[in-house]
Amino acid sequence: MKLIDEKGRLFGKINIIDLLIVITLIYTGSVFYTKGKKLKKLEYNKVASGNVAIGNNVNTFVSTDTSFSPPQCSVVDLYLTIKFGGYNSAITNAVSIGDKKEDDPFVRIKEIISIKPFQILSASGIIDHPELKNIVVRMAVRASKINDKFYYDKMALKIGSQFLFKSDRYDMNGEILEIKVCDDCAK
Repeated sequence: MKLIDEKGRLFGKINIIDLLIVITLIYTGSVFYTKGKKLKKLEYNKVASGNVAIGNNVNTFVSTDTSFSPPQCSVVDLYLTIKFGGYNSAITNAVSIGDKKEDDPFVRIKEIISIKPFQILSASGIIDHPELKNIVVRMAVRASKINDKFYYDKMALKIGSQFLFKSDRYDMNGEILEIKVCDDCAK
């Protein structure tokens, strides 16, 4: 009896290509299974019992690891100074003090700091765009503070990060220029 016959079957029973495919699938499945178990075990060991609030959601973590302390969380009111750049006059004229974010009444415009022409780089240098404007506003935002970092809508608030403001009349995406904790934001 030959090891491989003329049809490519091993011992005349199994096609050698099919055997290699089955062995590869079994090996790949076992690798993914063991990696998944290891990752799950690592995640379980890193998490401690406690509650963490991010935005409007509260996540509960449970673990038997007592060496890990849960993150300290609190709700804080902030002033964010945000620059919305490159919007036409119709949008910048629609912005007014007291505008609220469509899905969150705790986010509202407290002050319009400036409305200036949008500047572009041309062959002759930096010039003002004839139609587009930059608008800088100060907003009141209710956020979560976890271990000295601020979070809003599950995202970290950092200087230079993006902030989407969507009211019932307009949508604007801007860059955070300043973050301040305030005492009178809720008023």
